[in-house]
Amino acid sequence: MLKSLAGPYEHLGVQFIPTGGITLDNAKDYLGHPRVIAAGGTWIATKKDIATGNWDGIVEKCRTVKALIA
Repeated sequence: MLKSLAGPYEHLGVQFIPTGGITLDNAKDYLGHPRVIAAGGTWIATKKDIATGNWDGIVEKCRTVKALIA
């Protein structure tokens, strides 16, 4: 869907920050799109991780995503 939306607006330089449906498995695909400047997902900091104070787990997920796009 993102590719379909980006096409007609290519000449305008429209950029996207997708947030729905992003997972560790597809984050690299989204972030590799030339018009995507950022992406978000609740899987990085789940309610359970926050409630239990699993800050190390959240940091590790962030590092994993960073390594995907580095």
